[in-house]
Amino acid sequence: MRYERLLNWGLEGSPDFVREVGLRQVQIFRSQLLWNAVANVVLSALVAIAIYAETNHGLLLGWLVLVWFGSVRSLLSWFRHRGAARPPRDLRRAQVRIVWTTIIAAGLWGPAAWVFFPEDNLVLQVVFTFVIGGMAAGVSGGLASMPLVWVGWTVATVVPTAGRFAIEGDQVPLVLAAMLATYAVVLLAFARNAFRAFKQSVRDRLTAVNESEGRVRAEAELERFFAQSNVLLAVADSHGIFRKVNPLWEKVLGFSAEDLLACPFIEFVHPSDFSRTQIELEKLRQPGHQTQNLINRYRCKDGSYRWLQWNAVNDPVGSLAYISAVDVTDQQEIERVKEQFISTASHELRTPVTAINASLKLLASGLAGRIPAESARMVQIAEKNGARLIRLVNDMLDLDRLQVGRMHFRTELVDLSKVVQESIAEAAPLFDQADMVVDARLQSGTFITADRDRLHQVMANLLSNAAKFSPTSSHVEVSVETIDGSACVAVRDHGAGIPQSFRTKVFEKFAQADLRSGVRAGSGLGLSIAKQFVEHMGGNIRFESPHDGGTKFVISFPPAGRSEDQETANFRERIDS
Repeated sequence: MRYERLLNWGLEGSPDFVREVGLRQVQIFRSQLLWNAVANVVLSALVAIAIYAETNHGLLLGWLVLVWFGSVRSLLSWFRHRGAARPPRDLRRAQVRIVWTTIIAAGLWGPAAWVFFPEDNLVLQVVFTFVIGGMAAGVSGGLASMPLVWVGWTVATVVPTAGRFAIEGDQVPLVLAAMLATYAVVLLAFARNAFRAFKQSVRDRLTAVNESEGRVRAEAELERFFAQSNVLLAVADSHGIFRKVNPLWEKVLGFSAEDLLACPFIEFVHPSDFSRTQIELEKLRQPGHQTQNLINRYRCKDGSYRWLQWNAVNDPVGSLAYISAVDVTDQQEIERVKEQFISTASHELRTPVTAINASLKLLASGLAGRIPAESARMVQIAEKNGARLIRLVNDMLDLDRLQVGRMHFRTELVDLSKVVQESIAEAAPLFDQADMVVDARLQSGTFITADRDRLHQVMANLLSNAAKFSPTSSHVEVSVETIDGSACVAVRDHGAGIPQSFRTKVFEKFAQADLRSGVRAGSGLGLSIAKQFVEHMGGNIRFESPHDGGTKFVISFPPAGRSEDQETANFRERIDS
């Protein structure tokens, strides 16, 4: 468009910014139409009265008609657009109208200085000076947002008047001409600064609008996610009361959102799960605390219970908790049936398997009579597999006792280095068979509070795994030392290591990684039981994957101060028993 460069002069920015500037220009111009029309009528009337006696009446009347006609059109336009916040249908057309309206108005006032100039009347010359200056100043606020239009208005009104004064040659008209010229320069400087401030205000407003719209969109997207999620989502306050829940809660539990928001959510928890849920809720009140994989039973509207697995995080301030939960009722039922089967099978298998293994040992020993060499070899194989089956049954029974809380731990003051040394000695046949060397670095005087037998069982599992997964003629490193105040025992092998995909499942029940050729698979229960044993004794077990290969299991316990009296008492108790 031929007016494009004129309208966008001094504007640099995105199309949205340029459009916003245009909208603001039209708004400002429309808001000043009333005052501009009134000023035109009043000032033109004052000029006409002042020069009426010294000018051509017909010419003056024609000029007044044109000025007033333009003022009436401005009034009608103001009346049509007053209070209207909607943007123009055609922004460019509205801007062009502003340009032409300004050009016409300037064309009426600028030449008037030449046509109606009072040559011999000093007072009227001063009046003309102030009228033209006032016209220039009056529109400056409205046209400053359109720099070239404002420059055109100022030049078209002030310059002709100043020029007419200048050609008079007298001292006073020259002074007045200089005053008008200086005034015009000042107004142009003002308009320049006003335009800069105007652009900045538009940028700030556009930024605020974009940020606001962005927040609105983000909130709408979050609300859609909240409403359509197939996970139970909720926001709770520090008193344990839901502030907001998504619709899935009603579908899963049957309670309406109003029911769930009416009381603390812990009131819906099964009585058997209440205590540990309350403990976790107290922790959740701490700023930044995270709850992970808490499983409990939650009451439904019909009185039944659903198993839910919870994850929650508290915000840094600690006033709100953001919660997600998954219905794991079906998984829990499958787990219950599986555990019941394992428990039943373990108890039913233990007696006959023990009897069969005892009979195989009797046959292998020759006490029941000599048997052929080939048969003896097969009996030995059967005996080894029978022993392995007994270990599997014992592992399943231990797991069952742990799950139902019937596993008893007899804690005492234990010298960790001695227990580890004894475990290495018991596992020696495994290492000798594979021509392996155990490098032991055992710090003496490291005491912990633990169950000696369970600790032996944990060490036996770690050492047998190290022997099983290490290559022939390799080294297995075992150490006992104090690290950061904790008593630590580490077992490291130099095998293939744990696959990356399996590392999150190492301590799960019945979990087994893909094994290299020649490695006999176990039951997948040993590390799961070891972890539970260690944690029941107040310790922690983890594994590391060194950069040079292999796997390192580390068990840490809080230290116990050595007490000779306690150690002697424990020794005597073991002798007496």
